[in-house]
Amino acid sequence: MDKQYDVFISYGRKDYEIEYQENGNTVKKLIPNNPILQIVEALNEAGISCWYDQEGVSAEFLKYIKQKIESSRVMIFVSSQYSNQSVYTADEIARALQLKMPIIPFKIDKTEFNEDFALGLASKNTIDIFMTNPKKALADLVKCVQKSLEQVHKKEAEELREKQEKERRAEEERQIMEQEERRLKELNDNKARLQEVQARLLKTRNLCEELELEEKNLIETIKRLETTTPQPIPRKYTIIALIVICLSIIAALLWIFIPRESKLTVSTHEIACSYRDTSVCVGVSSNREWFVYPTTGAIFTAAHENDTTMRINIIANKDSVARVDYITVLTKDREKGETITLRQERAPKPSVQFISIPRVERNVVKNNQHGVNIRVRLTTKYLKDIPCTLVARFYDSNGKAIKNYGETYSNHGNLVSEMIDLTPLNEETQQEYTLFIPNEKLPYAPGRRYYFFVHLCIKSSQRELAKTDILEIHP
Repeated sequence: MDKQYDVFISYGRKDYEIEYQENGNTVKKLIPNNPILQIVEALNEAGISCWYDQEGVSAEFLKYIKQKIESSRVMIFVSSQYSNQSVYTADEIARALQLKMPIIPFKIDKTEFNEDFALGLASKNTIDIFMTNPKKALADLVKCVQKSLEQVHKKEAEELREKQEKERRAEEERQIMEQEERRLKELNDNKARLQEVQARLLKTRNLCEELELEEKNLIETIKRLETTTPQPIPRKYTIIALIVICLSIIAALLWIFIPRESKLTVSTHEIACSYRDTSVCVGVSSNREWFVYPTTGAIFTAAHENDTTMRINIIANKDSVARVDYITVLTKDREKGETITLRQERAPKPSVQFISIPRVERNVVKNNQHGVNIRVRLTTKYLKDIPCTLVARFYDSNGKAIKNYGETYSNHGNLVSEMIDLTPLNEETQQEYTLFIPNEKLPYAPGRRYYFFVHLCIKSSQRELAKTDILEIHP
């Protein structure tokens, strides 16, 4: 089940309040500054949520306590004379051991653990200096709880991944079963159709044989009737045919051996295009084989040649000035040539503008982590298909970058930061992006302030295009 509290506090009731008779009535009075309240205050100051019983035993007490234990991550057992004699604390510790929940024993007097659960607490790290140094004992308790919570969070994350992986495998198996069912259904349908077709063929086979025999006889009769007796060709026609053949041979020889003038024309002599990638087809007319002279500085990537067409693929102009290049088309004998001028406009300068001050949303939960969302809305121009990175960097009140040696929310310098990759799909794009930073990366402390700013840069060159002012953030 989902965890509602970080810590469940198990304690003896007489360490929290006193009960006495007054005028025949039972009166309960809270013990001022009792150890339980000190523990709760220390946990709250560290930002750790906790639950402890403040009402006392009721009709649904055991069921209620069991539900609270199951909705907590760590148990603190406040060991004292009264808690070690309580049957309720014994049941609470037994339930925590059954759930394999981390238990932190915290002794407020010198009483030994109750034999009913002493064996289960033997391996636990016990804090027993409260009687001599309460302040240090509470600080050690907070550190121990934080360490246990880190282990619990890691375990919960691993269990979540295993659950997601199990669900993914189950979904894959379901899809495979559905696919197999569809295949078997299609197979059975085709088998039934085949049987139907074979039955129809069997019924018409004799008729087809008769029709084929009749067709064969008709074809033979038509061929016999179409055949005519060849008539002799008159002598004068034979002489004329020989003369025509000789003249054709002479004309072919003249076409081969007599030189002809080379001709070459192109459909355009100047091409104007934008700074983006451009593909242009140019018509070529020539009575000779032709080729493209590889002019130095030409920006086309390929020219596919055939009898009539040349395709020119012009790569994008990344310079801030217009370009003019040339392509020369020549016949193989280099007698004729045509020049094509390529004029490409200059590339506009990319720009980024933050539309408004980044919005901060607190108390956000993402991947079982409490943190802060920073919503950034910006407009990009002339960055189409260019990978960029949006980065938020964090500093303390002294202007020093906050360091963290984790992997998820740190850059190469171990500085706390959050970044996302983005690639605009249009020449001008307006979009809102969300950067998440966990509270644990910006630990809360009374009177302490944190600051951040957001900037966007081109991913390949790390060139910064724009950044926001430095703003204050509270976890």
